[in-house]
Amino acid sequence: FYNDKIRIQRQKYCEMESEMEDALKNREFLMYLQPKISLITGKIYGAEALVRWKHNGEIRMPNDFLPIFEENGFIKRLDEYIWNEAAAYIAKIQKESFDLPVSVNISRYHITNTELEKTLSEIAERNGIENKYLELEITETLFIKNIAGLYKKMGELKERGFVIEM
Repeated sequence: FYNDKIRIQRQKYCEMESEMEDALKNREFLMYLQPKISLITGKIYGAEALVRWKHNGEIRMPNDFLPIFEENGFIKRLDEYIWNEAAAYIAKIQKESFDLPVSVNISRYHITNTELEKTLSEIAERNGIENKYLELEITETLFIKNIAGLYKKMGELKERGFVIEM
């Protein structure tokens, strides 16, 4: 049976795939920060990095593009871009004498990537920050498959001084 909704969805998918490389090169992916506030003190103790895609004056939300990028593997490059943006932000505010850890998401793709620890350490080093300020948020969807591999990877990251959040 013909379903126009499927055709429109597929067209949108293909459009985003054709635009993703230029979007990364043109810095259309933006890092937004969501503050983490202590319920006890009411003070900000950190932030979470969120990604948005600004394209032709429109803001695309993660649910519109992340599933596509996870499927086609582009998530690796987008995640590393956002990790670097977060590390650069941390370095910038540390120069202003303000220490604020920023949480970044680790996608399922990266858990099986053997270079994860090295990549994150290099990003922190390149930006002149300690690993502990780039906090790593592990989502519950990562627990579905390969729990042993996930725990091993988390242990390796903790050994390098990264903070793991769930």
